[in-house]
Amino acid sequence: MHQASRTGFKAQLAPFAQEAERQGIATFAWTQGRNEARPPENFVNNFGVGTLYKFIETDTMFDGDDPETIRDFPADVGTAEDTLRRLVTVRDRYPRVSESVARAVDALLGEVEGDEDIEGILGYSEGAMTAATVVLEEGKRAKREGRERRIKCAVFMGGWPPFSKKNELEGGQGGGYDVILCDETDEVIDIPTLHVIGCHDPYMLAGKALFNICDEDGAEMFDHGKGHSVPRDPRSVKDLCEAMRRLVKRV
Repeated sequence: MHQASRTGFKAQLAPFAQEAERQGIATFAWTQGRNEARPPENFVNNFGVGTLYKFIETDTMFDGDDPETIRDFPADVGTAEDTLRRLVTVRDRYPRVSESVARAVDALLGEVEGDEDIEGILGYSEGAMTAATVVLEEGKRAKREGRERRIKCAVFMGGWPPFSKKNELEGGQGGGYDVILCDETDEVIDIPTLHVIGCHDPYMLAGKALFNICDEDGAEMFDHGKGHSVPRDPRSVKDLCEAMRRLVKRV
């Protein structure tokens, strides 16, 4: 999962995916969003060529000025959550995205249900935020319906914190989806997770906010030392495969 295209992301992730499959760690099924996307101006090459797609239809967070806003925040703003909170407040909690989030979650959970081999989820950038949202929602539905969860582990690359339903957060009636942060909710992503970040990623604080909302006993952070990109060099691929193997063992 990603803000790109199925073909483009498969090509980007090929060095890692091929090595992980060769070692018998994992096999991969590929998907893409249903909404055409425009990547941040300075990051066009990060997402591949051709028509790009995003899972969540919104003109915030991944379009316009928002990525520039989070990149240029002062270092002394506080925690990762403080940084994200300032960004979210600027856009009034993303009021237009809720229906799009619901559609994306339903579509992706439908894909999971339709493929009995799927036991985990991997997302990059906007796809990581969407994947985290899917993990939360699948857990809630499985609990309500009294069934086993299909998604047993997750890999988040250059991610953002997930959405959750407002009515479940606030105990009210109705309401849509909202971005959640660890110091504002008791919700937690409780399956084993691997967080792939780059120390030079201008959006790294968003990835840290996602890490912070995951169960700390099952979460591992992997820094590939670059920017907002997926690991492709031989050393990073080797180390990432080892981290992936540790993730699978935690399931």
